[in-house]
Amino acid sequence: LRVYEFNGSTWTENCAQKNIGTISNTAHAALSPNSVAIIDNNNSDLRNYQWSSPLLYVASNTDFPYLSVSDAGYTTAEALSVRTELRVGQSATSTAATSSPALIVSGKALFLSDTTVYGKIGIGTTSPNQSLTIFSSTTPSLEFSATSGDTNKWTLGIDTADQWKFKIASSSAVGTNTRFTIDGAGNIGIGTTSPAARLHVFNTASTPQFRIGYDKDFFADFQVDAGGDLTIGPSGTTSPSLFNSVRITDDNLFICSGACPSPDIGNGMIASAGNLIVENQVGIGTSTPNWKLQVAGVNTSNSTKAFLVLSDFSAGANLKHWFFSSQGGNLYVGTTTDGYATSTALTILNGGNIGIGTTSPFRLLSVAGTTTVGELHVQNNASSTTQTPDIDTLYRDSVPKAWVSFNCANGSIRGAFNVSSVTRTIAGDYTVNFTTAMRDTNYVAMLSGRAPIAGGQSNLFVEQHDSVTRTTTALRLYSLKVADETLSDCSIYNVVIFGH
Repeated sequence: LRVYEFNGSTWTENCAQKNIGTISNTAHAALSPNSVAIIDNNNSDLRNYQWSSPLLYVASNTDFPYLSVSDAGYTTAEALSVRTELRVGQSATSTAATSSPALIVSGKALFLSDTTVYGKIGIGTTSPNQSLTIFSSTTPSLEFSATSGDTNKWTLGIDTADQWKFKIASSSAVGTNTRFTIDGAGNIGIGTTSPAARLHVFNTASTPQFRIGYDKDFFADFQVDAGGDLTIGPSGTTSPSLFNSVRITDDNLFICSGACPSPDIGNGMIASAGNLIVENQVGIGTSTPNWKLQVAGVNTSNSTKAFLVLSDFSAGANLKHWFFSSQGGNLYVGTTTDGYATSTALTILNGGNIGIGTTSPFRLLSVAGTTTVGELHVQNNASSTTQTPDIDTLYRDSVPKAWVSFNCANGSIRGAFNVSSVTRTIAGDYTVNFTTAMRDTNYVAMLSGRAPIAGGQSNLFVEQHDSVTRTTTALRLYSLKVADETLSDCSIYNVVIFGH
């Protein structure tokens, strides 16, 4: 036995030679720090040979050691260094691996990697592509375990029995209790091993398949039931009866404050498909609707104003659309062209004036344009039988704007239209007061009457003289004796007013 010590450049024999070739029936040879012990049948005592560290080198006398075992010197304490290749778990005459563990590491292990294949670790392969490559022709996998047995384990790997899909399973086998799957097309399945979309979440239980949350208390749950209907539940809605706050079927969309009703067509509530059913208010342009339907906008352009449009796309050119719009406190009703240019037909101002053919009505009802009116009555008091018109609505010149027949003795009205009262100033001097003023003072007054029976008197019925200015709200009239043209009461005075 020759023992040499390597100092980094040369080898030096550091102890006496021992011929172990002549030792018969060697019983044991052991290495201990800085020594070799040999026991044989020819020597009953223990022969111990000791030298300085390192303990053992296997190498040529000109090369760095292929194998070194030492507790000091050129290696770390109690370390084994193999320069080229270490094979564990093979017999002396075979390179086939044994079925028992070939390498067991108790404690820490450090694997140093570089950019070459020699810095990479291969399990099941001698040609690793990555820092760690696991290869197997039958489901290569990696297991994480916290206990013995099949429970409390997670396994990830490639399922070669299922189109080489990557899977994560809560078991010791990739194909058992699969929780996560990625197929070759890049589709991801949760709860299914056959994803049909980029993300396919599957669960046949009566619980949501998907949840989006801000935190544990604020979230929205999504569930698809056995009929393919999607329901969406808000935060904290755990009761199935309250889950259907939003329900989308293949026929209708429901938005409810609590549980939505049954979505089946023909249940007495829904007669057809393609409906939007909202339980409470709908807001368009506002997040705080106060009515069943509230449309809000900004009165700056047609794209931001509040418009409600009814369209009949089967109508002719530029006849398809009628709109309702609230702008500046006023309501406008009209039509649009096919290019959505608007034309107002009816205007209701915030003060109550209504305009037909005009957007600036200055009376309760103003009509602009050519019209034929036979008789038009506007009632100003729902509890009264007196009918009074707005003069601007009576555009036919032949229609009287007002008329009255009154008793001359006291001015009491016998019958009237658009006349509120008659004032008798003195005998023969009367003022007729209009309920609704004339448009201007260019109206025509037609006067007639009946003279008193006593004395055979005849009367003239005339309008005020030029010194009295005519107004749009009243007309002053006189009754004169024919004989001397002095003021004198008649019996009955009749007045009819015509104008534009």
